[in-house]
Formats: sequence, C-alpha cells, structure tokens
Amino acid sequence: LPVGVNTLKSRFKTLLEREDLTLHTAENKDSEWIGIDTMVSRNIIHFYFCLKGSAIFAFGPHYSRQIEKQRNYFFYNPESDLPFELRLAPETRIVSLSIMLESLHKLFTHDALPFLKPENAKTKFYDEREIPAQLYVVLNQLFTVTLSEHAEKLYYHGKVLELLGLYFSERKTDTENCPFLNDQETVRKIKHAK
Repeated sequence: LPVGVNTLKSRFKTLLEREDLTLHTAENKDSEWIGIDTMVSRNIIHFYFCLKGSAIFAFGPHYSRQIEKQRNYFFYNPESDLPFELRLAPETRIVSLSIMLESLHKLFTHDALPFLKPENAKTKFYDEREIPAQLYVVLNQLFTVTLSEHAEKLYYHGKVLELLGLYFSERKTDTENCPFLNDQETVRKIKHAK
C-alpha cells in the first residue's frame, strides 16, 4: 500500500517493512470511497483482513472482488504480478500482510503446511474466510497501540508471527484444508486415496 495518500480522514501506514515481508494498515474515515493502486506481487503471499466496513479489489474493468467486514482474503500468484485498485468504502479498516513464500516456509519447517511443499509452489491460490475472534482482537491492536519508536519494529514483527500463527491454526493441517488444494477434483482424489 502506498504511503503518500494520507489525509485528515484517511490513513495508510506502513507498520513493518523488510525485504521478505510488509505489514500495512489502511483506514478510511471519510464519507467518500477512496482508491489505492497496488499489486498482488508474484511469488508473494498476500493477506488482506477487513476489520470494519468493506473494500473492493478491482483487478480490471471486468473483474472485481468485494471483501466485507470481519472477512479475510489470501492471494498467491506465482506466475505474474496482478495490479489492482483497492477501493475502501467509508468507515473501513484494512490490514495488509505480504510475505515471501520462502519466508513463510521457514516458519513452518518442523510442522510444514501441505501447501508449502515445493510441488505446490507453482499453484495459484485465492481463499476467503471469516476472521475468528482471537485474530480479530490482534488485528485491532494494530490500530490502537502506541509505542516508542525503538519498540515498534520488535512489536510489529511479533504481531506478524502472532497473526500467522493464529491464521494457520484455524484450519486443520490435513490436505482437505490445504488452500492450494481447493480444486474439488483434487480433494476428491485425495479422499479416495485415503
């Protein structure tokens, strides 16, 4: 998300930016919709959490997706960058987390999630789900906490780990809940093989 679009009623903030991950918040307190040009970058996993209001992911004139409050989107495209406009409705709060696939894989080296296996790294993926209560609390803390400049990086890095831990603990780690196996035919074959 871009940094230079802050106004009195709209705020886009980069909380943590590293080579392998970024954490942003976006808030529209205005009475009008606002748009931000951004991108689903290739080989990076993107999480979007809508805490309040709603937003539209406009990928072009013929395709868009709407996200409602207390919903989450997960995007991964290993083939190409996908530019889009993120349109925030009035009174909307969004948290965006982007992490390189390799970095996420390193976090799960002992308990690897099925979709982190090398054979799944070239599979496009999109998922939507409800934000569970415990994750919602952590996400809201990103808008309310006040920290000293010296503690911010450490705090937000810890929040990224907490968000990922809570996000992936919500689903079973079996193949039926693997986000890269949302193809019903693949799931049916795996069930049959079991």
